[in-house]
Amino acid sequence: MKQALLNIAPVMMLTPLFVRASVPFSIMPGWDSDPMLTHDAGAMGTLGPAGSLALDACVLTGAAVWSTAGQMQDHGRQAAGWWWETVGRLASTGVLLLAVPTLLSLAVGWTEQDLRIGMSWLSAIVALCTVAAASRADTRVRGLVGALTLGFLALLACRAGLQFLVEHPQTVADFQRNKEQFLLSRGWTEGSTSARAYERRLSQPDASAWFALSNVLASFAAAVTVVFSGLAWALVRANQKERNTPRARFCAAVALGVATSIAALWFAHSKGGVIALITGQLALLAMLVAMTGRCRPWRLPTVLAVGLGAIVGPIALVVARGLLGERLGELSLLFRWFYMQGAAGILAKFPLTGIGPDGFQQAFLLTKPALCPEDPSSAHSVLFDWAACLGLAGLVLGLTLIALSVFISASPFRAMNDRSPQPDTHTSTMLSPRLVLLIPALATIVPAWIETPGMSPASAMARVAGLIGWCMIAGLLWQPLTKAFSSADGRTRGRVYAAFAAGALTLIAHGQIEVTLTWTPAVGLAGMMIGVAWWRGAPWNPIPVSQAESLWSRFRSAAWIVVLVIFVAKFLLPNVTWCVRSERSARAASALLAPLGQANTHLADLRLRTLRGEATPADLRAELEDIMRSLSKSYDPSRAPSCEHVEDPIQRELARATIALGAAATERLNLPAAYRDWRFDRALAEVHIRVATAASDARVDSVAQRHMHDAVSASFSNREAVVQQGTTLSHAMSARAGMNVPLLRTKSLILLARADLIEQLRTRSTSESEQQSMTQQIVSDMLEALRSLKRAHELDPTSPDHPATIAELTLAILHRFPPTSPGSGGPHLSHPDPSEPAMWAGKALQLNELTRLDPVGRALAESRAERLRRIAYN
Repeated sequence: MKQALLNIAPVMMLTPLFVRASVPFSIMPGWDSDPMLTHDAGAMGTLGPAGSLALDACVLTGAAVWSTAGQMQDHGRQAAGWWWETVGRLASTGVLLLAVPTLLSLAVGWTEQDLRIGMSWLSAIVALCTVAAASRADTRVRGLVGALTLGFLALLACRAGLQFLVEHPQTVADFQRNKEQFLLSRGWTEGSTSARAYERRLSQPDASAWFALSNVLASFAAAVTVVFSGLAWALVRANQKERNTPRARFCAAVALGVATSIAALWFAHSKGGVIALITGQLALLAMLVAMTGRCRPWRLPTVLAVGLGAIVGPIALVVARGLLGERLGELSLLFRWFYMQGAAGILAKFPLTGIGPDGFQQAFLLTKPALCPEDPSSAHSVLFDWAACLGLAGLVLGLTLIALSVFISASPFRAMNDRSPQPDTHTSTMLSPRLVLLIPALATIVPAWIETPGMSPASAMARVAGLIGWCMIAGLLWQPLTKAFSSADGRTRGRVYAAFAAGALTLIAHGQIEVTLTWTPAVGLAGMMIGVAWWRGAPWNPIPVSQAESLWSRFRSAAWIVVLVIFVAKFLLPNVTWCVRSERSARAASALLAPLGQANTHLADLRLRTLRGEATPADLRAELEDIMRSLSKSYDPSRAPSCEHVEDPIQRELARATIALGAAATERLNLPAAYRDWRFDRALAEVHIRVATAASDARVDSVAQRHMHDAVSASFSNREAVVQQGTTLSHAMSARAGMNVPLLRTKSLILLARADLIEQLRTRSTSESEQQSMTQQIVSDMLEALRSLKRAHELDPTSPDHPATIAELTLAILHRFPPTSPGSGGPHLSHPDPSEPAMWAGKALQLNELTRLDPVGRALAESRAERLRRIAYN
């Protein structure tokens, strides 16, 4: 039983962490682009929030099984027992300091996305502690986890190579061929700041593997390169009389690992990754030099300098760059200085609970410096991220990370100076050699199964090649690493630990200026690498334990279990239920709209071929009829109106499909408010308005009116009730449960679209009373859209886009509906003052001048700025 648990536990704990790092993730699966306008085969092949929480649950369960199996050993107080005892100590002392503010945050304002991110952080911390503790009982654990994490980069490198060499050129070609449809599917207009920012990013061929961020891939590539360089030095300097290390296998694994890690770093094209590589190599060199006999007095200063420098050094560099201001052309570190300032402002407002793991972006809009051109979802520094998001608990975790960095830098020296008998790896608790192949196989099959709907043959080949490279490196490296970790030669053992310590410090250092240690797909992998480098003392060191002390240890362990059960039952399970229900609804609604998106994609392609003269009209007509026949099989004709006013049969069938499939999708998305993330409300409103537009074009006025009403009422009414007026940061926290900036922008666009649709109905109406009522509704919608934009400006006071839109809309209202005209206002809405357009235009121009650090992605288009000048000064 004990042996089975000790082999099952690593699979349960390690596999989910590798799975999450090798699969695409989507907050709302199937809705990264508009499924009604474009067909994305890979949209459904993503991991959602529910799947992420399931992986975290598997990690925590595996850690519990591992610690339980360790308690079953009869070797005194060993590593797994130390882990269990440490957990008991946390339950009786420090856990209160961490749990109280975290549980309070979860009770008063955490959303399901907060829970998803927070659980990924928790599972990474648990994995780190479990790996470090279990390695003390069996050095084969350290060898296994070290070999697997190093070999995993082969899979990342293959994926990065596919992105750089194949997918990026193809994406650029597809975008240039059908630019209008691509921008429309994402709700962007050509020339807008979002479109310009996307085109700029598209021009940069930076591979990111499955992390979606090239700098995160570069972090791991740099760290693994540092580790392999340290292993190569240990191999060269190994005592020739030490025959415990298979040199040939070690050499082959190191050579293959160096090649893959350097390739991944090159594909990432990250300057920060190169700097992290240099930093790690300097840390490795400092530790190796301090290991020599002549430098014995310098070991303690080296430990402090390397350990603290990994955290203090990057932060000091950012602060120095921030103090220099705009005098240098480099902007990346300057932006990170802005992020840190914003995070400090959030912490000042919420010192106890923080803003929540998913609340940084909305709160940052109110605390960021005016010159900051970006709205990041992270402070790009793990210490500031934890502090702003978790408050007091984040500060405690930050201090713990600083201490851990020092402990890791001391690991090589402690391992080298350890004089206790080293275990015989053949007589210690044996892990099955099959784990080296089983874990990579499972961690490749599960993501491949998730990604199946959008997997191309090239992507499948890249996965197979990456799996082969992963298994080769891990298989060649596991036993040599295990023997090196338990080598009788202290210097060889210390050099191997130095290699992993330098790699872990590389991740920690880069995590002070990047999101590596807080990004959900990457944090678990980082936790494993850091856990391998943390030396916890000599293994197999039994210490007599009295009966009273044993009982007290069991009591503390039981207390921790009670706290964990209460946490799971009270907070975790309800949120997991919400995630499962909402994700299931999102996938079902997207699947319903897939035939419509596929038809629109084909139509856009046929339109492009017609313009290029690549097909005859007869061929195009035949293809169109095939598309429409296929589309007509995807919906219930009884739910689709006849649309007899549409003369063209193709357009008539497309309108019927839009109405029928869109109506079915809105039923799937219209969950109770408690189960809805704000992105669901945005998607629901957009589907309603598209159905209403199609019905209005087909002159099915009753359907158009119903969906126009539902576009606003079904999506935003419940959230309006929880919003409190004000511009303080507390409003930003309540807005996360109610109306935030994206939702307010969406609401204004939906209201303006509804006003245009009502205008079309008004022109077709013959009743004067109906026309008067519709006119009043149009004015009411425009004024309500204006109010939403003003509230968005309160929550995002540095963006020039909001005041620019307010100025343009206010001027349009005053021109079309003067204050003295019938229906110019409503009972709860005040008509704008004639001086407001000039005031808002002037404010937009002032804010536009502050976008000079990133005019492409933030500034207003020149044509729009010129219109605003005319409004402001004429």
